[in-house]
Amino acid sequence: MTCWIAVIGAEKWGTFREKQMLAFAERHRDTVSKTEIGDTVFFLDEDPERSLLGAAEVASDPYMNRIPLFENENEVYPLRIKIRPITAMDVRTPLPIEIRSRMPDSGVPIHAIIEDEIEQIFLDRLGAP
Repeated sequence: MTCWIAVIGAEKWGTFREKQMLAFAERHRDTVSKTEIGDTVFFLDEDPERSLLGAAEVASDPYMNRIPLFENENEVYPLRIKIRPITAMDVRTPLPIEIRSRMPDSGVPIHAIIEDEIEQIFLDRLGAP
C-alpha cells in the first residue's frame, strides 16, 4: 500500500468528498496511474500552512470521464479515481513548519509519501489507527 498527498483547494475537497472521486488533468496520467485500490490519500489544503483536510482510500483504478465537475473552471479534469472517505477534519490545523518544508511542491497535485514519519504524523492528526 502506498500513501499519497493530494494538495487541493478546500472547496474542491468538498466536491471530491460529495462525489467520492478525485479528478486530475490528463497531463498527470503517469503519476495517477501509479495509484492502486486500497492506497490512502491525505488531502492538504493549498493554503500556505498546508492544513490537513482529511483522508480517503483509493477505491478504483484511474478512468476517464469528461463530464465537468466544477463550475467556472476551464479545465475538465477527466482523469478520475473513485475514493472512499476515511475521515475529515472538523478544524483546519496547519502542519508544523518542519513537516511543511518537506512537502513536495513541483506543481503535481498528487505525490507518493516516501517518509514513514510523515505518514504517521498525518495518521496521528486524523486520529486514525
